[in-house]
Amino acid sequence: MIGDSEPSPRSVQKTPGLSRPRKAKACQRCRTRKQRCEGPPNCQNCASANEECIPAERERMALYSVHYVESLEARISDPQHEATLAAGGMTLDQPSDAPSRHHSNPPIADTNGVSTPPSGADQLEMTFMAPIDNSNNIIYDLNILQPDENLFSVSGVANHDTGVDSIAPCDPAMPTHVLGMGSAPTFAEVSIHEGAVYFQIYFETIHPRYPFLNVEECSRGYQDWRMGVIFPSSTDAWGSYLIFAVGSLLSQAKLDGSTRQQHHNLMLHDQTILTDQSYKPLVRLQVLLLHVIHALHGESTPRVGHIIGVAMRFAVMKGFHRLVQDGTAETAIAIKAWWCIYMLDKVIAITLGIPPYPPEEWITTPAYVNGLEPRYIMPWSSDVPGATPGSTYNFNLSYYAHMCRIRQIHSKILSATQTMAPEDRADFIRDTRAAIDQWSQDGQMYGYSRPNTKGYASSLGLSHVAAISRVILYRLDPADMDSPHVDEKLEACCEFVGIFRALQKKRQIPKHWVDMLFTFQVGVAMVYIVYRWAVPTPRHVDRAIRDVASSLAIFADRSEKADVYRDCLDVLATAISGSSAPGTIDEESRREISGMGQQIIESGIAPNVASMLSEMSRVPGDG
Repeated sequence: MIGDSEPSPRSVQKTPGLSRPRKAKACQRCRTRKQRCEGPPNCQNCASANEECIPAERERMALYSVHYVESLEARISDPQHEATLAAGGMTLDQPSDAPSRHHSNPPIADTNGVSTPPSGADQLEMTFMAPIDNSNNIIYDLNILQPDENLFSVSGVANHDTGVDSIAPCDPAMPTHVLGMGSAPTFAEVSIHEGAVYFQIYFETIHPRYPFLNVEECSRGYQDWRMGVIFPSSTDAWGSYLIFAVGSLLSQAKLDGSTRQQHHNLMLHDQTILTDQSYKPLVRLQVLLLHVIHALHGESTPRVGHIIGVAMRFAVMKGFHRLVQDGTAETAIAIKAWWCIYMLDKVIAITLGIPPYPPEEWITTPAYVNGLEPRYIMPWSSDVPGATPGSTYNFNLSYYAHMCRIRQIHSKILSATQTMAPEDRADFIRDTRAAIDQWSQDGQMYGYSRPNTKGYASSLGLSHVAAISRVILYRLDPADMDSPHVDEKLEACCEFVGIFRALQKKRQIPKHWVDMLFTFQVGVAMVYIVYRWAVPTPRHVDRAIRDVASSLAIFADRSEKADVYRDCLDVLATAISGSSAPGTIDEESRREISGMGQQIIESGIAPNVASMLSEMSRVPGDG
């Protein structure tokens, strides 16, 4: 661990064992940007940028060992060490450089409420834990309890004729269950009402699209928690803790101090599972997937990219990409979990321009075959204010199966971008565009057959995914701005913006951080094309750019971290539309673009968009 209590910023001192972390002196801005800092309030970096200098807060478990990634990659590259997933009883392979599974001391210990990783080889096991970013607590307003009739249906039942015990409606006077880890300084208190709402939100919003959890096990977990069977120190409550955390994130417009502490503590309860060799790979992957869902609704590009990378490499290391359907329920869930991490990985890959991993030829796990899913009685339905007690849920996973197809097309596009010869590009675009159009037509038939469908699975939502696919299909080549593919790229961007703006106005989908990032990048691409063409902005393009600005303004109203993206696009759009000569940007605007663009690039963005921002911020003739 790096300590900065000494006067010199180069001073590094490692403290053996689990010592108390030292107080950091760098300000928040310098720590984020990894710059030298004299410490607040004398920070020269903040002064030169005319920014407020704010002391940094130490983020729990925000540091990772690079040895962890290197170890995983080494194991993945060696077929002899790849673990297979056996349906009869999955076991975890012990990394060769990890501590013994019979180690007498636990790999993680609480010291004054702060989980501090051991040094050396012990840290390899520790690094499966996703970071807790205290700044990622602004989430988006959404009327999340509106039913999406395409993904699930709810019907009342007269009695509880199932194996799930009925639960009486919540008594407001009942005590709150306290979720904690024994020595944690602040317990996360979740009332019965809150817990029920969090479960309801998760299973109505997330599960139909990413069904990697066992619904019956989650129902039993909720009942145990509801009846007080699960005590705070029990790791068997991991599903409830993480569903609470995700549900809390989705249900709050903003998080005040108490909610933020509750939310933070809930995310800490899975840590022992990620490092406990006695848990099956499927359980550990489910924990990682819940962290991915949580990160998608946060505000940190590096965090969501890192966690998805960890989850995907873990899945490959444990052989989830080579499953064989054997008819067992455990394997069926494992197959769903694999395709969930596959799809989530592609969401980030197409946004950041990351090559797909693993290669498609490695994957032999069969795709999910859409079929009739069982009906469930959700025990929390009795505790949700206004809900019908004893409601049965029938999940329709047609959307999930349909999305698996388009994510495979996305993987094909990403792979071709890295290896395709220029002379093959036209044929590839034609064939892939036909595949996207066919997928979209199949989706429209699926959507139109259900007139009450809203959100992602609606006709508009499926058109949105098809528009994203066309945007990433037409790769922008700065060296060939006269190519007809550039016109097609511009039209695809305009189409995407119009559809996303319509969805945003309907308030039918959660606002992911990745949605904001992708929309910003589309706006930059449109401005860049007009800039390079050196022509007045076409009317429909100008309207699309304004729609992007409006979308980013909505994100910025809910998230202060989106301000820089909104402001950067505003400057770009104003500079292009207000330029006295097409294809030029005034010096003042270039300076503004340079400052904001650098901050955005450092936060994580697609390489081609980073190049566009850099080019538009440079003074002509500077290279």
